[in-house]
Amino acid sequence: MGQEVVRLEEKTAGIKKEADDLSRRLYEEYELTRMEAEAVAKPIEDVTAANRRVTELRNKIRALGSVNVDAIDEFKEVNERYQFLKTQITDVEQTKEQLLRQINELTVQMREVFIERFKQINYQYGVVFAELFGGGKGELRLTDPEDIISR
Repeated sequence: MGQEVVRLEEKTAGIKKEADDLSRRLYEEYELTRMEAEAVAKPIEDVTAANRRVTELRNKIRALGSVNVDAIDEFKEVNERYQFLKTQITDVEQTKEQLLRQINELTVQMREVFIERFKQINYQYGVVFAELFGGGKGELRLTDPEDIISR
């Protein structure tokens, strides 16, 4: 009888270890405790169909391929780079707009200064012309008064 008790205790310890292993595996794979699993458990009416469905789902999971565990970190890096470049583009576009405004302002100023200087030179040319030729009239004219800067 003592041997029977020892055998039953060993069998009980083996079953307890197996139950603990199953509980650990349940938590590792599904993040469920035994009580949570019991609460959502449904009876299996057709074991063969259930096994077929499990095999089918495992094949679908395998077909998805391996999980890229670094995807979140890679996304963060790419997103940071994107945000940096987006900021750079915005800065460049703003700078471009500022430069174009300055170019336009300078163009207006250059036009005004050129017209004023041209009038002064034209006046002095008329004076020098009259002195050199003993009278008469000389003047300078722009070939395209509307486009005095571009050429």
